[in-house]
Amino acid sequence: MCGWLLGIDNSLDMASWRYMFLVIAIPNVLLAIAAAFYFVDTPEKARWLNDEERGWLARQFELQEQTTQPEPGFREIARDPWLWRCCLTWLLVMTGSYALVFWLPQLVRQLDIGGSEFMIGTLSALPMLGLAIGLVLNGRHSDRSGERLWHVGIPSALAGVTMVVAALLPPGWAVLGLLTLTGLGIGAAQGVFWAIPSAVRLGGDKVPVGAIALISMFGTAGGIIGPWLMGVLLEATGDFSAAIGVLALLLVLVLLVIVIDRAGRARRVGLKG
Repeated sequence: MCGWLLGIDNSLDMASWRYMFLVIAIPNVLLAIAAAFYFVDTPEKARWLNDEERGWLARQFELQEQTTQPEPGFREIARDPWLWRCCLTWLLVMTGSYALVFWLPQLVRQLDIGGSEFMIGTLSALPMLGLAIGLVLNGRHSDRSGERLWHVGIPSALAGVTMVVAALLPPGWAVLGLLTLTGLGIGAAQGVFWAIPSAVRLGGDKVPVGAIALISMFGTAGGIIGPWLMGVLLEATGDFSAAIGVLALLLVLVLLVIVIDRAGRARRVGLKG
């Protein structure tokens, strides 16, 4: 859609990129307003549930409130190695995935597609389609098997390897295919990652909100580190492929970080659930 909007004349006499941002923003605003009215605070107000479903959900909430234990303090959580392993894993995944974001536009514009903005947008979406497919399929497989760590480590490492191989090849359709596989791996890893804190019983029966926020903050830092690291590497080497390769290796490191202690707590809880 973005590619199509960039390639058409608009009646507002705006620059094409401004018009694109305006048009794609409108549905977000409208859906936000609709969501404010549609989503409710309690099961009793959920009109899309039948009486039996509303009653069951309300009972589950009551049961949770009866069994809720005080959350452990930060000092206690901070002593758990899994907190920092989750933080580092999410940082590596998010930082490494920025290589895909940077590379896609440059790669697609070098393909022989006649300079069509619509085709550029469509082809750029293929790795993102792979990401969405990986997220769903790997998440379902992880739920069926009950295993979490390998379902994050292996797809992330495969994403890094395919990106490294792509960095060694001249720009072309083969590289786009490899980056689609990269997107598949990144999505697969992201789709399962947030099941790990509860699977390793970080904080006990319930993962503390503060731990989730801290892990998320590390991932957000990837949005700063990724672009900064890309600039530093480009300036130091003058080679775009080398910079991409280094970021890709961060995805490979995820496998080592997340499964390094198979004989410890990971094995004890079985990583089920």
